[in-house]
Amino acid sequence: MTYDPAIDTLIDVYLDGLWHADSERLRTVFHPALLYATADEVPARIFGLEAYMAEMGKRMPPSEAGAERNGRVVRIRQVGEATATVELTCAYFGRSYTDFLSLVRDGGRWQVIAKVFSFEEEALCPTSM
Repeated sequence: MTYDPAIDTLIDVYLDGLWHADSERLRTVFHPALLYATADEVPARIFGLEAYMAEMGKRMPPSEAGAERNGRVVRIRQVGEATATVELTCAYFGRSYTDFLSLVRDGGRWQVIAKVFSFEEEALCPTSM
């Protein structure tokens, strides 16, 4: 099944925003009602957009730490004209992440409405990325 190529652009901006730890860049792909969640930490980290952007502002950008920009799309599935999901992986600062992004087309553009992710310490991963 095919999907809207604009989703590829969103993914590129998303991965670039993570690499630069750039909350303003990430805001361009996140819906104002974003849900950010992981249960891999105790307690589970469940935030809205503003709390996630505050956390992002505290991070050292992987780009400044000498990390290569990385990310691999595992799957994209578009259902109808306004709903899609993206599964992708990336690795920074000793962790391998799997992100599940739920997208909606709102206001004529694709936006991430939910980011739910899991991570593993790289020492526990069978292979590094």
